[in-house]
Amino acid sequence: MAEAIFNKLKPSGFQAVSAGTKPAKEVNPLVIQALSEIGIDASNNRPKPISPQMIADAEKIITMGCEAAEFCPARFLPKIEDWKIEDPMGKSLDGIRSIRDVIRERVSNNRPKPISPQMIADAEKIITMGCEAAEFCPARFLPKIEDPMGKSLDGIRSIRDAIRERVERLLQELESN
Repeated sequence: MAEAIFNKLKPSGFQAVSAGTKPAKEVNPLVIQALSEIGIDASNNRPKPISPQMIADAEKIITMGCEAAEFCPARFLPKIEDWKIEDPMGKSLDGIRSIRDVIRERVSNNRPKPISPQMIADAEKIITMGCEAAEFCPARFLPKIEDPMGKSLDGIRSIRDAIRERVERLLQELESN
């Protein structure tokens, strides 16, 4: 449910992927019905097993209540946030609706915020990965910056200072227009 809800409400450039350690053979038909009631078609969704690549690619990992499970790999992973939400398995349609509404509220409150010029100016580091496809991508406005990989600490500080200087110039230009 969380994947379908997030992907319906997401800002462009973001995507949720849901997977489990023991995925079911199919999505619960009552879950599909509960999602369709709020305008989300999950009829083509399929449960997937979690993979090391999914974990490596994730910017953030949210579990729905894994900590209560017999074995929860999330305890050993970085970037984890556990929402402690009930599993809809075995619940009635009303129970699933209740879980759906909790997930929808959590997703709405945790959506990535659009990037503002001030956020760029305040950033200690800016990492853009495929953001050119996003609605707003700061990389479009920043000159190419030297890759810090393999640089000394002083070299990295120099690159950081160059970024700050360029961002400050960008902000001045934005304010004057």
